[in-house]
Amino acid sequence: GAVGVAEEGAAPGSGAGGAYDAGTKVERLRQLLEKHSLSAYIVPTDDPHLCEMPPAAFRRRAYISGFTGSAGTALVTTESATIPAENGDAGAEAGSSSPTGADGHALLWTDGRYFLQAETELSGTPWSLMRAGMPDVPEPITWLSENLKPGSRVGIDPMVFTVQTARQFCEQLSSVQCSLIPVERNLVDAVWEEDARPDFPKGEVRVHPLKYAGVSVEEKLEGVRQDLREEDCDALLVNTLDEVCWLLNVRGADIENSPVVVAYVLVTLESCVLFVDSSKLGEEVSAHLEAAGVSVREYGDLKEGLRALCEDGARIWVDPNQCTSGLYDAMCKSIRDAGEGAGDEGPGVLRLSGGEDGAVFLYNPETGSIRREGEDDGKDGKEIALQDASGNLVEKKSPISMAKAQKNKAEIEGLVEAHLRDGVALAQFLEWLEVAILGRGETPTEFEISEKLLEFRSHQDGFIEPSFPTIAGEGENGAIIHYRPEEESCNTLTQSSMLLLDSGGQFDCGTTDVTRTVHFGEPTEFQRRCYTRVLKGHIALSTLVFPEGIPGFMVDSFARSSLWRGGLDYRHGTGHGVGAGLNVHEGPCGISARYTNTTGIEKGMVLSNEPGYYEDGSFGIRIENLVWVSKADTEREFGEKEYLRFNDLTMVPIQKKLMVTEMLSLEELEWIDTYHAKVWEAIGPRVPEGSTTKDWLREATSPL
Repeated sequence: GAVGVAEEGAAPGSGAGGAYDAGTKVERLRQLLEKHSLSAYIVPTDDPHLCEMPPAAFRRRAYISGFTGSAGTALVTTESATIPAENGDAGAEAGSSSPTGADGHALLWTDGRYFLQAETELSGTPWSLMRAGMPDVPEPITWLSENLKPGSRVGIDPMVFTVQTARQFCEQLSSVQCSLIPVERNLVDAVWEEDARPDFPKGEVRVHPLKYAGVSVEEKLEGVRQDLREEDCDALLVNTLDEVCWLLNVRGADIENSPVVVAYVLVTLESCVLFVDSSKLGEEVSAHLEAAGVSVREYGDLKEGLRALCEDGARIWVDPNQCTSGLYDAMCKSIRDAGEGAGDEGPGVLRLSGGEDGAVFLYNPETGSIRREGEDDGKDGKEIALQDASGNLVEKKSPISMAKAQKNKAEIEGLVEAHLRDGVALAQFLEWLEVAILGRGETPTEFEISEKLLEFRSHQDGFIEPSFPTIAGEGENGAIIHYRPEEESCNTLTQSSMLLLDSGGQFDCGTTDVTRTVHFGEPTEFQRRCYTRVLKGHIALSTLVFPEGIPGFMVDSFARSSLWRGGLDYRHGTGHGVGAGLNVHEGPCGISARYTNTTGIEKGMVLSNEPGYYEDGSFGIRIENLVWVSKADTEREFGEKEYLRFNDLTMVPIQKKLMVTEMLSLEELEWIDTYHAKVWEAIGPRVPEGSTTKDWLREATSPL
């Protein structure tokens, strides 16, 4: 998919689910803030594993705010938390909507993809929409810094804030004499558990066969251990779910559209432990793990496992952009406690008496910490530990991230097979849709065609589920980048419709993601010219040859150049990484104008190529293929570097009637004909001879 998906609206306990109305939820949360002596509480989208789409039980921001988009941050304050503004309302920023009540602020930040959706979902509630990215709309941390009274305590669940994010919040809050306070139990959960919170996910885990994984668990673990030795580390904490699954060659069913299992892994030089709800593991998976030397402990035992390593003085590799501040805080305190001794009186620690109650304080000259004897820093109300003085927490990007991104031969072959199956399903679907609308005069809805596409995909071998909710946007809905049709309110398709269709599948052998834009009648000249500019950008990226290791932002302009020449552009990235039978959006590499992502493009990476154009209120265009990166055949290799190219995985015809052939160069025309010849050669043999789909495919791939 392009750049974001909407969650299931009104699922039980998610967004509009449950019995409590929006006002009741906010009021109950405020009561908990008062109980914990907090001025504000932040509810991000993130869960403990930083999932793009968390499991239903972790969709706390959606529950508390009622906004169900995939990106956003909620913030609730108490009545007396903020400095009275001159205009009487500290929340009335430019770009915010809905008046803030006198009881405090309830603010929801989201980006431009979701302004319309958020306005609708927050209407008539205590929530104000903060339009992120608009002029004069501060980020949540800036808003807190500018509006909270000095001495305010801002609460977070440290298990859903990364170390890096928590540090940024800490630094900015402390500059205005405020503090970031970890609250051990998530306060939204305390409200939600009275209000039909979904159960913790119980999806069954399956083995990902070696024929698709390509590398055994033992080999992958040896690779990680080699990385540990090179960095003089003893252990690696694996926090994100796709890294857990990739490392152990397993797949799960805990999150819709993503075949992952909620779990952690701790790899040491001698052992590997999977922390997971063991009821999800059947005999085959248990035997698979045992054979690879992987032991299993319950999901909730992770902190105990980390504590034991810290007490042994192990040097632990953590990625500060993946590790949560809650785990980091626990490790810092375990390291400190081990250094101070079991009785808090380790070498160098001084016992100081003082205070009217005869209390004894412990001072550690090495760390500068001072605390009351017997006090447990793990309880609420203490500031979070985000710096390790011992040097035993080694901060570095996860070594699994790049290993997972660079697919091996078996993973590429699995992805090729997945796209061949997907190509057959798309050919059958597009032929059915054309016949239904043009042949039988039917007017199916966007929702109905999404269901029909799922039906065609489900007939393919090894199909498991969609890789994201289908985006089927007719007419003006095609211009809404994250659009998802709802059964009750979506558009119908007619003989004058233009349709943007972005969809994908999870197969046993790989993951797909494809977008095609089609018109069923006579497109306007402007539509055809826009489409052709998008196509030219797609071809420019597809045919590019580039040196290994250059970051995605250096090639992004090639996809936009033709649009720019017409004074057009699009407001999303050009390409995202894709997993091999894993998440449809995968880091660390991407292609966009964001120059902050400096990860280089390397052989074996799988990315999307998806330029587009969106005419608000009228139509949308996107042409998306998945591509894999291989060595290019060049005359020279300057600088002793390899030069790379993209290879198409997606095998689906690109509609010819939307093309203005006069705008295409000879090379571009040849690319289209060559691509269509490949589609016919790859998909044709899989479509039954004499079928109407075969005839449709032959025509759709015939040369220009």
